[in-house]
Amino acid sequence: MFRAKKHAYSEGGKKLSLARKPSFEALTVDEIAIVDAVAELYGHITPEDLGYLTKQMNTEIPLDSWGSNREASVDEDAFLRLSPDWHRLCAKIGAEDLDDRSRWSEPINDDPMEHFLRALNA
Repeated sequence: MFRAKKHAYSEGGKKLSLARKPSFEALTVDEIAIVDAVAELYGHITPEDLGYLTKQMNTEIPLDSWGSNREASVDEDAFLRLSPDWHRLCAKIGAEDLDDRSRWSEPINDDPMEHFLRALNA
């Protein structure tokens, strides 16, 4: 159903395209609805941004394992990481130098983990 070609601009080095016209008889109505929803939500995203989004959603996969086609998590935590709030947090954290303790307040410097858990009401 798919044709794989070398693609110099992607992590995996392959570009997938349909080998022939898709047969929707193989999909249930619910599966077609899922495909449509995913295409609507993520179809506009560039391959690079989609790769970054995937990494944000699969935080359990170590950085050195990216590109090895490991199976992604599909549990409740993975579902929660679909939230736009999660992606805004990831973007903000990525732009900050979290190791610069001169920018930390006194409560954070005293016990960073306790402060973090208190901030999350955990």
